[in-house]
Amino acid sequence: MDLSLSSSNVQVSNHIPDDIVFSILSKLSLKSLKRFESVCKSWSLLFHNPIFMTMFRHYFISKEHSFYDDMSLLLHLKSENVLYSLSGERFENKVRFHWDKLPLRDRRNNFSFDILGPISFNGTLCLKYYNFYGTHKFMLWNPTTMEFKIFSAKPDCFSKVWSDHYQVGYDHVKDDYKMIRLTHCRSRSIHGISSFWEIFSLNNNSWRKIDDHFPLACICDEAVYLNGVSHWLEITETHIHLVSFDFCKESFITTSMPSDTDGVFDFNSTREIILTVLNGSIAFILNYEETSTLHISILGELGVKESWTKLFIVGPLTCLNFLIGVGKKGNILITKKDNELAWFDISTGTIDEIGITAKSYCKISIHKESLLPIGGIHGEFSSCFQPCDI
Repeated sequence: MDLSLSSSNVQVSNHIPDDIVFSILSKLSLKSLKRFESVCKSWSLLFHNPIFMTMFRHYFISKEHSFYDDMSLLLHLKSENVLYSLSGERFENKVRFHWDKLPLRDRRNNFSFDILGPISFNGTLCLKYYNFYGTHKFMLWNPTTMEFKIFSAKPDCFSKVWSDHYQVGYDHVKDDYKMIRLTHCRSRSIHGISSFWEIFSLNNNSWRKIDDHFPLACICDEAVYLNGVSHWLEITETHIHLVSFDFCKESFITTSMPSDTDGVFDFNSTREIILTVLNGSIAFILNYEETSTLHISILGELGVKESWTKLFIVGPLTCLNFLIGVGKKGNILITKKDNELAWFDISTGTIDEIGITAKSYCKISIHKESLLPIGGIHGEFSSCFQPCDI
């Protein structure tokens, strides 16, 4: 038999089996998938295909993401002024922080604190602490080296009434810690209060107004931080949107939210929403209290409303009281109705208590150990971490 065949006799199929296509595409980022929707009709319908979505969800949750390398969590119980360090594969190791050697207390031993931002920068956290009279200062603190630096965000020449919505970030280009705030002051040109955004540079030790214009909203949510950008939810009289601030570019960008977030902040709403980072992607979780189900969506591209994609609907979780935050690979920290804290695994549906009771507000922040010093250290203290006996 003559094995030599002319090219005209060879037939090559241009069809790729669906299982191979799905296997390849399920490993792409959501941003890439959204852009590939225009390639062909079948690809435009990928997010309506249950087989592909099952593969995409599995890979999205199971993949190792560098965001979680060497990560521990700091759990802040605000009403008790208690801070825990949680570490281990399932954050099963608990260490309680004691404040005896920190310069936080006043003469009457009154103090309270907030952790500004949801993540440490080069291992450094920013604390805002204040006493019974409402006086507050700021502290940069590295839990690994036990170094701290106290600085005061003093008011500038503006006739300031108050400031709120503090966010902190790190400018890797200029190697500078920065803070932004929304400042409200008495206006000389118009009657009433004028509001604007300011930014503080630790390198320059000064505040200045942000040139980038941004419409001012009336409600702000807890922020999340990813790749040098801080993100939070704000609501205006007409709609809710995601606001992002890039600390290197010192600019804002807004992203409209999906329609199912409408009415979240209504007084009669039975939905709770949190913004979080899920396996390296900006995500929000809607808790429908009437059905005890969680709807989880992720963002493919900043500024593009259509890139929001709902990935999970899980539940019912009849024991759920409040959502707190997200750990590794889809583990969500929740408060149960008996006030016990527990991890809910969205991939397996299991719930594991961690042995801590939260009476009221609590927050988790991501911490990665670092031996890098804080410039201009004002002081240092010995180890304040002790094993917790709970």
